[in-house]
Amino acid sequence: MKRIGLHLASVLAVSLLMLWMVWPPKDTLRLGKDLRGGVSLIYAVKLPPDAKSDQVLKQVIEVLKQRVNPTGVLDISFAPQGRDRIEVVMPLPSPEVQAKQAAFREALGALVKRTRIDAGDLDQALAAGKAVEQFGGTDPAFRDRIAKLQASFDAFQKAKSALAASASPATEDAMARAEIELDRSRDGIAGRGLSEARVTGILNLDKAPQLVRDPATGAPKKGADGQNETGPSIREKAITTLRTENPIAGPEIDRVVAAWADYERMRTSLDDPEDLKRLFRGAGVLEFRIAVSERAPEGVNPQQMREELKARGPVTGQSPNAAWFPINDVKQWADSPAQRAALEQDPAAFLAGRDLVGGSYDGRVYMLLYTTPDRSLTHSGGKPWSIERASRGVDELGRTSVSFKLDQSGGQEMSRLTGPNVQKPMAIVLDGQVYTAPTLQSRIGGSGQITGSFGEEEIRYLIRVLSAGALEGQLSPEPVSVSVLGPSLGSDNLQKGLTAVGLSVIVLAIVKILYYLVAGAIADLSLIVNALVIFGVMAFMDATFTLPGLAGVALSMAIAVDANVLIYERIREELVNNKEPLRNAIRLGFQRAFAAIFDGNIANLIICTVLVLFAGTEVKGFGVTMAIGVFATFITGLWVTRVFLAVWTEWLGQKKLPMLAIVFPGVARTLQPAIDWIRMRGLLVGASLVLTVICLYGIVHRGADIFETEFRGGVSITMTTRNAKAGEQADAAGHLLLSRADVEKRVQEIGEQNPEDPILSELRAATALTVGEQTADFRASTFQIKIPNPSSIDDETKITPTVTNAVVKAFASEMDARLPSKFTGSGDAAHAKHTFPLEKDTIGASVNRPGLDRAVGNFRGGVAVVIECRHFCMPMT
Repeated sequence: MKRIGLHLASVLAVSLLMLWMVWPPKDTLRLGKDLRGGVSLIYAVKLPPDAKSDQVLKQVIEVLKQRVNPTGVLDISFAPQGRDRIEVVMPLPSPEVQAKQAAFREALGALVKRTRIDAGDLDQALAAGKAVEQFGGTDPAFRDRIAKLQASFDAFQKAKSALAASASPATEDAMARAEIELDRSRDGIAGRGLSEARVTGILNLDKAPQLVRDPATGAPKKGADGQNETGPSIREKAITTLRTENPIAGPEIDRVVAAWADYERMRTSLDDPEDLKRLFRGAGVLEFRIAVSERAPEGVNPQQMREELKARGPVTGQSPNAAWFPINDVKQWADSPAQRAALEQDPAAFLAGRDLVGGSYDGRVYMLLYTTPDRSLTHSGGKPWSIERASRGVDELGRTSVSFKLDQSGGQEMSRLTGPNVQKPMAIVLDGQVYTAPTLQSRIGGSGQITGSFGEEEIRYLIRVLSAGALEGQLSPEPVSVSVLGPSLGSDNLQKGLTAVGLSVIVLAIVKILYYLVAGAIADLSLIVNALVIFGVMAFMDATFTLPGLAGVALSMAIAVDANVLIYERIREELVNNKEPLRNAIRLGFQRAFAAIFDGNIANLIICTVLVLFAGTEVKGFGVTMAIGVFATFITGLWVTRVFLAVWTEWLGQKKLPMLAIVFPGVARTLQPAIDWIRMRGLLVGASLVLTVICLYGIVHRGADIFETEFRGGVSITMTTRNAKAGEQADAAGHLLLSRADVEKRVQEIGEQNPEDPILSELRAATALTVGEQTADFRASTFQIKIPNPSSIDDETKITPTVTNAVVKAFASEMDARLPSKFTGSGDAAHAKHTFPLEKDTIGASVNRPGLDRAVGNFRGGVAVVIECRHFCMPMT
């Protein structure tokens, strides 16, 4: 081998690079849900009329997989639950990330609470005459509103006193007018404050400093050093606005920003269930909406909407006919630096020049679009429609765009929308964001184009989510249940998996040294580089390590060892049989082993490719790890080992390569017995056929029972324990703690005790996962129990009750089972006697219950419904 020094330096460089990629492992390696535990999100699916639930759920799952995990490197699993539910499970982040996340959530909650105007506190401040001082802040408009509310409250109290002193039609009329004015002034103030969504949205804004531009030309301004001047980022401006609007919450805002910075430094994609929720809420939902005209608005007051947007944000600033939608990227709406400067400085004026209604809030630019059915094409109501295909295209300016074609129903609906609105701008809205708003030149039908200055990643995202298709069943906006699953089982799996992989590698290393001696030590060095390459590439891809993935690592090591064995045996043959010098033997050994190594690894790579493309999430993780292992084997087996052997012969000048079979020739003869296998071929073929028949019979006999829950579905039950008694171990909430292993064993015993029952016998394969907090010895108060469905019964109305009743019976003395409460008047058709208008200051005064002194607050003007508990009453709030 020539240039040994360069090759050795390259090996060291690759090794150091891979080590840097994976260090520290706890921060760089993403563990799957089976190794760390996971978060379970249960979503409801609204099924179309007369639809087959199993087919719809399967279609929903496939579409969601393509949208959020197209490459399959993330360990996110989807499973149907019952008739109209799907469960999505994602891995928990590392304990360090969880701690940072919890600190951020705590700081965010404190900020929201600090800025929230509580109705009771507002009433007390008004009564004390200090509402302006306490809640007015520094925003002039809001301070004026509080001042008017204080004046209305004072007028109401004065009218109330006048009525008490002298009841007359005049004082009653004055009292009524004062109360109406007070309600009008109070509207929108009680309950006002920052929302978590707004704060997190601001924290995710662009942090890059903004260029300072000349207002006249739009060109960047130059500083004294000749460099472009930069100013605060969009994020900094939005945070400054928060401070201005909420001066009393300055310290809380600082803590939130600092906690977010700590969390952001350590987090990766999809560390937070909120990330997954956002992907589901905006997973390629394409809509078309006519934009409100600035010159001739119909049914909308643009100026009033802009004022509401500025004061309250896009969510509350709505009308029955139109709503604000954020613009995806303002750069796509400006053809020159001057235009971009104008758009950033005054979005309303810039968009008005294009006959569009615009505004800004927290650094984002918004456009006002119609929401009425006659001026929009959405997936809510009306005829179902979908995208047939989406592909890369080119617009009239030569820029890359995304072309799409609607199905027949979509073409008809598009024609309905565009026909009456020719010469009006129509916005193309994807995931709730406006991408473009071309003016309709004529009625259009079944195809269209999304244009703009998109990057390659944006183009791929648009094509992927549009090609994935629309959901046949409508997914609930938020999960109906969120639970933390199996952290104890994940820790146990991780410990056992790492132990198994570590022991297998250690045993392989020892065996190689014992048999190949110096060559074995060289192979062990190659094995270390092999492991670094596998883990480094996995970290670079941000791929998830699952339990099958760890098995893939161990198998990859075995394949690498197999490659070394092939090479060393060829070298030994050249040394012993052909009496070749060591350098020639090494060269010939690599040449003659290459074909076998190449063929074997190509076969492995084909299998891994099929697994990655077509297998489920868990098996796909195994395929990804194995595919990386194939390439690592080529690198280490055919290059790294060769480099180390060259160092042994060239740099160290060694003429021999001792191996056990060379030092002790008797070992080689023992391992190569003289058996005439061909002569025994009849017996061996017969034995193989008999064994094959036996295995096939076993598979057919067991049938679908051979498959676990992942392949044939099952029942999921969440069980919470009762309150602990004196002397029993309890959690922070006072619930009885049970061992996960004990719960799983007791459930499996139900199946063992009922082997003839086709449903209950499946409990032998049940698994139990802890939900929520757990102790160091894996005890918890809430568990999720998963049982596979029986292969002979597909009626869920029989399976679920049978399994549930059996589990409840087994844990009756430890479960938190509550009998249904019964209420007087719950079935009464005469509603009037149970309803009370909320017109007084407290709930008790409004419903004639003096003991209830809670302030009515912003529920004033509403109605209270009072029903009394008769049996099995539980404390209620």
